[in-house]
Formats: sequence, structure tokens, C-alpha cells
Amino acid sequence: MTKDFPPPNFRPIVLGSLPHSRVGQALNKIITPGDVHFTIPAQKHAFKRHPEDFHTCLPYLSQVICAPTYVGQAPQHAGKGMEAVLQVPSDGINVLVAITLASSNNGGYYVKSTYLVDNNKIYNRLRRGFLIKF
Repeated sequence: MTKDFPPPNFRPIVLGSLPHSRVGQALNKIITPGDVHFTIPAQKHAFKRHPEDFHTCLPYLSQVICAPTYVGQAPQHAGKGMEAVLQVPSDGINVLVAITLASSNNGGYYVKSTYLVDNNKIYNRLRRGFLIKF
């Protein structure tokens, strides 16, 4: 952790309810209702892996969950997780949130990580069918 990117005061965050019906339809899966949680260990992981992106992504996370621009699954994560992406044209960024699809005992879902993705990566994932317009 560099002094350029000081760690925030981590605290558990509930980002909102996953739009389960639409996500399930988009992914062709049955998704149960539940809130999406960003735990302290997941935040530390995201910060450690993407310190330059973490602070930029944080203000958008609830919007990524509740109203993503794209959703999808990479083949290696089929059945285990999904990605939600929010395009923020006003800031010229795309915020990706990786989410587990295995509902927890409390009926919720968990963020695995968050980071910025560029337009080329989104285009490639759309072209390959890993992301779809939400």
C-alpha cells in the first residue's frame, strides 16, 4: 500500500438489492432476491489488487449493483459469479464489480472485487458474449 493510495477506513457496506429477476433473465439463471454486501476482507482485497481504482469505484458501487449498464459471466466463472459494469460517461470510466452468485445463509450476495475496465475490454467481452447490455 503506497502513500499515494492510503487505505480507507474499511467498514461493511450493503450496496443494495440485486435486481434478481432481470439479472436471472439476462444470465438465464434463477437468481433469488438478496442484498449485495461488500465485506471488509473483500474491500481489503480490492484495495490491495487495485489501489489506484478503489477510491474511484467506491462512490459508484451501489449504482453498479442496482442499475448496471452491462451484466455477464466469463466462462471460467459460470455458475459461481457474475460481473456488473456501470459506464459513467461524465467521468469517462467503467466500474466493474465482481459478485458471487451463491446466495449466503442470510440470502445475500457478496462482492469479490471492484476495479475500472477500459472500453476495449468491454467491447471484447460484449463481442464474445461474456457481457450483455442490461
